[in-house]
Amino acid sequence: MREFYNKILQHFGEEIDKYPSAAKREHGLRYFLEKAKPKIALEIGTCLGISAALIAQYADKVYTIDIRQKKLRQSIWEHLGVQDKIVQIVVKDNAEKIKICEGLNFDFAYIDGDHSWDGIKTDWDCVKDKCSKILFDDYAWPNKTSAVTRFIDGIEGYKKEIMENFLFAYLEK
Repeated sequence: MREFYNKILQHFGEEIDKYPSAAKREHGLRYFLEKAKPKIALEIGTCLGISAALIAQYADKVYTIDIRQKKLRQSIWEHLGVQDKIVQIVVKDNAEKIKICEGLNFDFAYIDGDHSWDGIKTDWDCVKDKCSKILFDDYAWPNKTSAVTRFIDGIEGYKKEIMENFLFAYLEK
């Protein structure tokens, strides 16, 4: 079930299909977005902005943060008619990302950034005190001993819902 992703793929072709995207696992992502009911979302790790576009179908506003600028993002958002709901933020490093996150208000976070232990910890620190609903991508990828999986498994004080076949871990306070 990839109607959303397939719609983008038909327009942008193989240029986007070589990139990983949670939208390829659309059913799982939609399940958690319907559960979270975000109004203002933060996405850390944007790549082509396809997941941000899907989140924008549920939220009134989506902030995206990434360390790279990709021109294709804006074209995808315009094609889907969500460009006015998305604020793209490109940062040079984690220190700048932390500072920007401190100034944002959001009720939902989607984390798909740096998959190292330090990277996932930084992203967690950016969102843990700002919102109560957090969705992580790449749980158990490439295996159950990945830094992302070990980090999420060590988080306490949240209800967790793992959808391992879609690589998602949802935490809610």
